[in-house]
Amino acid sequence: MYTLYYIKTSVLFVLFVLLSKGEIMKRLNLKAERIKKGFSAEYMASLLDVSCSSYYKYEGGKNNIPLSKAQQISIILDCSLDTLFPVSEILQKEGD
Repeated sequence: MYTLYYIKTSVLFVLFVLLSKGEIMKRLNLKAERIKKGFSAEYMASLLDVSCSSYYKYEGGKNNIPLSKAQQISIILDCSLDTLFPVSEILQKEGD
């Protein structure tokens, strides 16, 4: 149980560091997961209390997603943050 908590906390910390550094996550799986659930971008924007334009920019990787919004998205789409934002790919890119 402790190990699972540690892993979740570590993933959140890595996401927080990357977002606070202003990193733009280019490899979002956000759109694919949204479509899997049958949700429109407009519906997601309304749930997140953001404009449709902002939401489309989140999906396109043009705007950084605040950690609080990323957590909300994860809950709405019922998937992990790592599924939506592949930390391993981001960290690999950082190491190049």
